[in-house]
Amino acid sequence: SSCVLGMCVCAEGTQTDGNMVCRPTIDISSCSKSTGGTCKTTDCFDWRGAAQCTPSKQCVCNDGFCADSTGVCRSVSQLEGTVSLTVVDSADSACPLWQVA
Repeated sequence: SSCVLGMCVCAEGTQTDGNMVCRPTIDISSCSKSTGGTCKTTDCFDWRGAAQCTPSKQCVCNDGFCADSTGVCRSVSQLEGTVSLTVVDSADSACPLWQVA
């Protein structure tokens, strides 16, 4: 990120993750749908979120969702971060405001 006119701006190809950290933008066409879970003897666990059992007994995320690193299905907007402008404590930062570029 960089500081522009007193605002922290994420670099091109990144945006805030909701915790004021710049992360790469998710490409929905290439995100992982596989949760790593199986449903051979039971349905997909509820904690996986919006997952369904495939005919090959794998738990995969529904359309519009991607598996995070813990195997939980998250909406693309959750993974990308949708915060566009949020005030943060300027005492902890040289840039008092964050903005998605």
